[in-house]
Amino acid sequence: IEAKSSSSILFGQTPIDLSQVEQLVDISQTRAIGDIIHYLSNKYVNKNLNLRDCISRVMRDLEEEDFDLLSPFKLGNYAMPRIFEVAAAINRMRTLKVKQASRK
Repeated sequence: IEAKSSSSILFGQTPIDLSQVEQLVDISQTRAIGDIIHYLSNKYVNKNLNLRDCISRVMRDLEEEDFDLLSPFKLGNYAMPRIFEVAAAINRMRTLKVKQASRK
């Protein structure tokens, strides 16, 4: 996961274009978003939660534990994105596969 600029993340082989997400102004925000997506995919994706709940839980985790939960190393190069920017980045992942929830 690599933040290329304030408007681009390389997530594995998948580029995520955030150029139309105008609220992102610093690469430290896109760096945080890339690591947030990775954390979210490891911790919450397979728990039958919708995307909003997954992102909300990650943001709550960040409020409680700070950015230290995103990396095993102490990094000082993150800036907090809003929940909307995280959702926008996930929405722009062209390789994302979504499972439809079963209706009861």
